[in-house]
Amino acid sequence: MLNYRARSVQELRGKLLDAEFEAEVIDEVIADLERADLLDDEKFALEWVYQRHNRRGKTRLVLDHELADKGISPAIRARALDQIDDDDEAELAQALATKKAKKVKRIDDRAGYDKELRKIVGVLARRGFGQGMALRYAKQALDERCDELEVDPR
Repeated sequence: MLNYRARSVQELRGKLLDAEFEAEVIDEVIADLERADLLDDEKFALEWVYQRHNRRGKTRLVLDHELADKGISPAIRARALDQIDDDDEAELAQALATKKAKKVKRIDDRAGYDKELRKIVGVLARRGFGQGMALRYAKQALDERCDELEVDPR
């Protein structure tokens, strides 16, 4: 399991319990892995946030929930999430909105504009961006796309 990716203590404990190992054995294995520096919740959280933010475009809010589900303490989660600042999230929101807006081929009227805007906001909302930020970057990206298409549906 540790060859594939790092694991949290809770994840590993759960997998070993599912495999029906005795609690005493599990505790010994986890202690040995921690001593050997092969199991460390802080390192796991730092790497998880780095990878999931940079490769998957996850926001702090989503990553915080994922880490909590993996049994990471609030203090460790906070330190790991400090890697992402507001500028990083704004840049990510803008990139995602622009990518989605590029797929728009035509907009004929205000209803079409609103429909495309909802789609872009939905993409950002599913990634964990707040409503205000999602709407701001979705409008910006869609307006830029309308300029490229030389249409003014508003």
